[in-house]
Amino acid sequence: MSDDDEWYRILREMNEKDRKAWNQMQQRHLEESQGIADAASREALFKRHDEEREAFKDAYTQGLSQQHEEQAKDFAREQSESKARLAEEALRQDAVQREEEITSKFFDAKEQQRLADEAQKAALDEQALQHDEAVKAQIAAQELGVADAAREQEAIKQRNAEIIEKNSRFRSR
Repeated sequence: MSDDDEWYRILREMNEKDRKAWNQMQQRHLEESQGIADAASREALFKRHDEEREAFKDAYTQGLSQQHEEQAKDFAREQSESKARLAEEALRQDAVQREEEITSKFFDAKEQQRLADEAQKAALDEQALQHDEAVKAQIAAQELGVADAAREQEAIKQRNAEIIEKNSRFRSR
């Protein structure tokens, strides 16, 4: 693509204000050249017009370059800010996740402690129940032992009474 083709492409993409300035300059050049009959003067005028056109093109393309540089800087800044926001969001999410994990571990530990406390209470209740049953069994055994001893004592008294009766009969003979 030639420089002229590139310039015409730029002209088509120009905003209205810049295109109007270009057309006004072209119109002024045309008007200035109409009144000049001398070839040398005309050549000098055309040369000056070419220089003005080149200066306009250079200024405009330089402005585009600066605009592109600014857009590139803006884009880079936006990308940087976007990355920073994404990094902040990732850090925030990581902190939230860690907090949730810590909270979960805390409540898991609390639940484990509650279950251990319940198991210990159940074991103590079972131990107390077994102790109560052992005491009741011991008391029952003692009562049975007392009852057995009383029966045995009664039986001994009965035998002694029988022996005394036999001895009295034997003596009375």
